[in-house]
Amino acid sequence: MRKLISWLSTFLAVVILTFTANTAWRVYQDQIPCRRPLTYKVVAVDPRFNVSEKTVEQLAREAGAAWDLSSGRNLFQFDGLNGKIAISLVYDQRQAEAEVRQAERSKINAAASTLEELES
Repeated sequence: MRKLISWLSTFLAVVILTFTANTAWRVYQDQIPCRRPLTYKVVAVDPRFNVSEKTVEQLAREAGAAWDLSSGRNLFQFDGLNGKIAISLVYDQRQAEAEVRQAERSKINAAASTLEELES
């Protein structure tokens, strides 16, 4: 009976140590930066941007590929359903103001071109 209890105690200790070591290893592995690629998805694209979700997805893939190439690692991965990073192009006041500034710049550039033509 003593041998059985001793054997069971040893067996239980080995199981507990194995479980603890496995858990510690998994926690350690999860702490390594960029061990697993960050997943992303396109969630929303405001139509006022005049760009499709497919185009945004393709541009995001190209940007991710540039990071991957530069780092030599797979840092980003598209996952349209379960991506952790959500890409949303939200049209707000800042975008409206940026478009107004761009229109003003275009007018100024057109006026400058006209002036240069008149001076020649």
